[in-house]
Amino acid sequence: MRGQAAIKGEILRTVSSNAHTTLRSVDISGDNLIWSGDQDSDAIRAKGFDRLTTFGTMVVDGDVIAEYRVWFDPTDPLTALYLEQWEPAYQRAPEPDTKHALD
Repeated sequence: MRGQAAIKGEILRTVSSNAHTTLRSVDISGDNLIWSGDQDSDAIRAKGFDRLTTFGTMVVDGDVIAEYRVWFDPTDPLTALYLEQWEPAYQRAPEPDTKHALD
């Protein structure tokens, strides 16, 4: 699925899973939005967690959402535990190799 069909499918999936986000912070600058919040859903509760902390960014171009991304906050202890147990592929980027920096 692509385009509007993909968007409709994602909205229906989110609504059917009883997903909710409680915003902690919102920062809007021009056409950019950055937010953080706590997310809960049937799937999260089924795995034994009350909530997970997430961040999101959105870029708007005119009346179109040009980019929208959401990711987990691994610095939150509960979210870090969830990631360790249920999302092992979700890892932090490796630390930069400062010992072998290019000259």
